[in-house]
Amino acid sequence: MSARQAVFRAGDPVDAFYILNSGRLRVEHPGSGDLAQLDEHPLGEVSAGEGFGESSLLDRKQRRTKSVSCASPRCEVVSIRGGEFLRVVDKSRLVRDSFESLHQRR
Repeated sequence: MSARQAVFRAGDPVDAFYILNSGRLRVEHPGSGDLAQLDEHPLGEVSAGEGFGESSLLDRKQRRTKSVSCASPRCEVVSIRGGEFLRVVDKSRLVRDSFESLHQRR
C-alpha cells in the first residue's frame, strides 16, 4: 500500500486483525460528529512488527472507531480474518490474556 492509503477508516466494518510487516502507520480518531468526517486527530503510530485492530474484535464492535493509514512511502500489512483471530484467542487463555493486556494498555 502507498502513502496515505487507508487500512481502514472509522465507520468501516470490523472484520480483521492486522500486523504491520513493513512501514509505519498513523492512527487517527475522527473529529466530532460524523465518523466518516475527514477532520481527524492523530492518536499515535504503528511500527513494523506490531499488530492492531484487536480492540474492536475483542469488544465485538460492528464498526471501527478509528482510522489507520500508511504514514511512510510504502506499507505492507497482513490481515487475519476476525473469526479466525477470535477462534485462536478463545482457544488459548495465554493468548487471550496477552491481547486483553494489550487492549487495556491502549
